[in-house]
Amino acid sequence: MKQQRIMDMLEHIDERYILEAAPALRDRRSSMHRKAGRTLLIAAVIVSLFAALCAVAYAAGWFGLAQRITKPAEPTSVSLIIGEETPVEGYISMNGIAGSPEALAHGEWVAFRNEYVSQHSFSNDTDLSWLGGDELMESYYMIYGAYDQAMLDKLLEISEKYNVKLHSQMYAPPTDAKFYKVSGCEPFVLSDNSLSPMYLYEDGSYKFEGYVTAGEQEQVLSFIRGRKGVLDPSLATVYDSGDYEEWQYINVSGDELNLARNTVPSQVTGDCGLFIFCEKGDYIFTVFASAGSKEQAELLADQFDFDTAAKGGDDLDLDSVIKVEAVQAKPKEGLMTMADWLATDEYKASSEFYTLVCEYAGTLPENSSYVKGTMLFSYKNSFAVADETILSIRDQVMERYPDLVYPLNNTSVIGNEIIPDGDMSYGGGVALSERERKSCTDEEMYELFGAGKFCTEGSIFRVIAYDNGAAFCDVSAFRAGYGIHYIPKGAFYPLIQPVVNPELEGWAYESACGEQVYIVPSGSDNYPVLSYCSIIYETDSAYVIAYAPGGADAGYLQMVADDIDFTMFE
Repeated sequence: MKQQRIMDMLEHIDERYILEAAPALRDRRSSMHRKAGRTLLIAAVIVSLFAALCAVAYAAGWFGLAQRITKPAEPTSVSLIIGEETPVEGYISMNGIAGSPEALAHGEWVAFRNEYVSQHSFSNDTDLSWLGGDELMESYYMIYGAYDQAMLDKLLEISEKYNVKLHSQMYAPPTDAKFYKVSGCEPFVLSDNSLSPMYLYEDGSYKFEGYVTAGEQEQVLSFIRGRKGVLDPSLATVYDSGDYEEWQYINVSGDELNLARNTVPSQVTGDCGLFIFCEKGDYIFTVFASAGSKEQAELLADQFDFDTAAKGGDDLDLDSVIKVEAVQAKPKEGLMTMADWLATDEYKASSEFYTLVCEYAGTLPENSSYVKGTMLFSYKNSFAVADETILSIRDQVMERYPDLVYPLNNTSVIGNEIIPDGDMSYGGGVALSERERKSCTDEEMYELFGAGKFCTEGSIFRVIAYDNGAAFCDVSAFRAGYGIHYIPKGAFYPLIQPVVNPELEGWAYESACGEQVYIVPSGSDNYPVLSYCSIIYETDSAYVIAYAPGGADAGYLQMVADDIDFTMFE
């Protein structure tokens, strides 16, 4: 407990505790020769005072949820259920106790930002020219969502007012190993888990998400470390702290924790929310989870070693992992470039079909969120069950590209389940159906795709295979995953999204498997049409197009290229 915090709490101690301790102090002065007795009396006084301090501290919320909440200046509510408004009691900063500069700055920024955003509209265009090329200001824009000059000015004003720093760099580690290497931290979960790093800031603050095994249950949670002295952009919302039962707990690793469990199940999920708080030096830890009972909450708390979670540096060199340069190889003769790929009939036919289907899908009732021009939808079922409009679109493309082989049937697998033909939605989900779904092993999924296990770190998640040999797969790997289109030469394939920035140049790259590929970044979005990154490889009989989300940097794209054994597609 910090000295200042003790002094603050002493002001609230009931006078009777001091009066009860006074005789012991007088006895100590008159019996200096009796060392043993004096020691016992001093101990008694200390115990008495400490008990009083703890009682006052707990009542005042030092160890509880209340001392983490910053209340909004004006009454605020949110719509958790359509047609109903739920009042917000306050927000929790990830690195500040209520009343601290961090929490005050956080509360003022959240209040300003919420009100400002509700009263203004913003373009999704990512043109940052108004920032004048200032990389630090661009970081504030991205990290804090300061979308215009007024928001940025307010953010800087709050930072100066409360003398708190602003995060200047955010890194999204693609793997656990990369996170631990860069952060200097070590694995801190004692049980089986799927926690993955979401972000790492320059000061060592970080966030993990995933599940942790506690007893026989797997708990989905967020684990956040926030460094003091900084305005943290993230928050948690508390609707009624009176619904929580709170207690202190020392876990099996010896960490002193404060637990707060909501005794009222969520109206949305039905779960009882749980906070686990811990303070270690300059870091404050916050765990968001759920627990059906006090015992389950403590069992979950036992799975963390917070001393280990507090390890690592606080002045990290993130430039080395954020600003990764392209490793350019000398292009081999015949290496397929983006311009070569865009000139093929296979690309032209597929992108034209995709565009027309996307426009059609946007008119359907179930796609009310459609924004004209966005490439959110595609036709993933077979042509054997297609409606007249889809068949008409296919026939239009077939007239323009008659030499391609058009498929009739396909097989779709998601998460090791074979999806009945016709149950795939335009958005990539699966329609509710009572039809039987058969299981499928990973090995069978690779076989369906037409290759052996071609990824090193990743695992295959979704496959759509057509009867003309074309196929698509999603791979779960790194932070964002990637996909692969396999298109036999001369085959029509319906899932290629048009390239937004065809003029962009890429680079030749020697992948880990020894094959040279051509990597092309996404460039800027032509909003509302979203761009994507491509890794292009050509065999004698097929085109292999790996893609990653738009905005992926050179380091991520080269990591994806290294994860793929392109020789498996020969």
